[in-house]
Amino acid sequence: MVSVYGASIISDCYYIDIIKNGIRINGYLGKQYFTKGNRSYQTVFVNGRHVVNQTVSSAIANAYSSYMMKRQYPFYVLNITVPSETVDVNVHPAKLEVKFSNEKPVFEAIYHSVKTALEENTTRPEI
Repeated sequence: MVSVYGASIISDCYYIDIIKNGIRINGYLGKQYFTKGNRSYQTVFVNGRHVVNQTVSSAIANAYSSYMMKRQYPFYVLNITVPSETVDVNVHPAKLEVKFSNEKPVFEAIYHSVKTALEENTTRPEI
């Protein structure tokens, strides 16, 4: 990540390493203020393969929704490890897209992991 985005990026991110529903999610999430104007700063690996997946993207976007303005997108680099029999990599000729045999537990694991990380690291004003 540092080779691609530079060392200074680490201070704008949270590191997560969570296992939920038998799915391991680890990597870096941009802090709530660290947004971009497009999705090109969103990287996902499933079982070590760089992929694009709507379930994963939707889960992350929903988790960030209360922190983002319209047309702003969070930064993230996440590794998702699932049992190999639950993911089909033969969906796209270039193997860029994957399909999960059951998307609901994947969505829930990612959503709750990201939401928890953001909520635990949110500074709330004292009254």
